[in-house]
Amino acid sequence: TFEIGTADKPFMHKATITLYGNKYESVRLPVIGAKVLAVSNSQFTIQESGDGAIEEGDIGTLDIHGAPRLKVWTRIAQTATAGSNVIV
Repeated sequence: TFEIGTADKPFMHKATITLYGNKYESVRLPVIGAKVLAVSNSQFTIQESGDGAIEEGDIGTLDIHGAPRLKVWTRIAQTATAGSNVIV
């Protein structure tokens, strides 16, 4: 689990995450490599060990809670025409 802040107590400062190491060594995620901050489901994650063993499954949790977003986006079902007071 990697956590910055919580829903009840968000982290309101600047967080810096630095990844060290060689992206072509150690644990590799298919297509992505080793030097990445990611969380994946069991359909994508395969952890290869040095002895050739393969472990499939969910690997980790990533929770980041910070300052509220200034813009919130939503997808609408239809184009809203100019002057309309209803959005579907």
